[in-house]
Amino acid sequence: MVGGVLRGVLRWLGLSDPAFRSTVPAAPETRAAPAAPRPVLPTAPPWSGVSCAPSLDGGQIRATILRDLLAQLDDIGTPGSPEAEADARFLSGLVRCLGSETLELPVFPDVSLQLDRLLRQPDPGPKAVVDLVSSDPDLVRRVWGAAHSAMFARGVADLDHAIARIGFDRLWRIGMAACLHSPVFRAGRYQARVERLRAQGAVAGKVAAWLADDPRGDAYLAGMLHGAGGLFVWRCAAATGRVHPDKDRVARILRDHSAGLGVLMAQAWGLGEEVAAGVGFWPGPDLAPAGHVQFARLVHVSVVATMAAEEARAGRDCGGRAALARHDGVFCDAESTLQRAAQAWRGEDAAEAADAKVRSA
Repeated sequence: MVGGVLRGVLRWLGLSDPAFRSTVPAAPETRAAPAAPRPVLPTAPPWSGVSCAPSLDGGQIRATILRDLLAQLDDIGTPGSPEAEADARFLSGLVRCLGSETLELPVFPDVSLQLDRLLRQPDPGPKAVVDLVSSDPDLVRRVWGAAHSAMFARGVADLDHAIARIGFDRLWRIGMAACLHSPVFRAGRYQARVERLRAQGAVAGKVAAWLADDPRGDAYLAGMLHGAGGLFVWRCAAATGRVHPDKDRVARILRDHSAGLGVLMAQAWGLGEEVAAGVGFWPGPDLAPAGHVQFARLVHVSVVATMAAEEARAGRDCGGRAALARHDGVFCDAESTLQRAAQAWRGEDAAEAADAKVRSA
């Protein structure tokens, strides 16, 4: 009786009776359509965590970096393992280079400086430009590779036509980038990382020049050199012999000192205080010395857009649009800046492919 009443109440309330439910065949299970995969968000954006240079004073930068390197060497003490010995060699190599006035860097190519002066003239003569380029075999090779890239349907027959095809703006950029392609930056097992830094620099330089509306100037140089300190670090990391230095130690040096090393490199090459400020303070432009904050912001935006576009090519969202939105409408347009960086990456791919073809010829 009680059971009958309970069933009636349950039915009146619209609830199933447990005993009744057990006798009803279960409805066929329907499988929901799989959700569209979401972009994987890295734990931290690739531009975050990098320290600014301590100042634009070369002596202070050297002292700050040397103090940290020597403290790390003291912590290692007498190496008790091959790994610790590799770490000690890595740190000692950095100390030795910092003790040199020139950082053991190559001299900035004289032909690049001449090309810069020539192309800054109101009307540089085509013959003078061709004569200058033809005097440097490495520059000829790079111009030839650019003129035969996948962006062009047909090849060219001579250097005059190659220069005419790529234009003076691209020629200037190729000349300025020569400093980063010196054999001194060969990094053995780390060469792929060096090439990535060079590619990032080329794209960031293009984006910075676009933001500044100046195809041949300090903005391009600062964007191109924003990661140049990393070339210096990877070169020293490659000189430890068969045993690698600890990857976390290398990452720490890159994080803490690559911007400062980049400033020293820009100063050693005589590229001016504005370029050095962009290289040293792009990670935190508001910390730049007075008079350089706006320029450092420009370089910061170009680097963030470059890295965000690179991650997007691999299907990852690293928060670039949100980071650029802080400057949106005031300093840049976030969407168009990201599009410009993506376009520059596509062009860089074509240029690298052509350069590889020339090298293999």
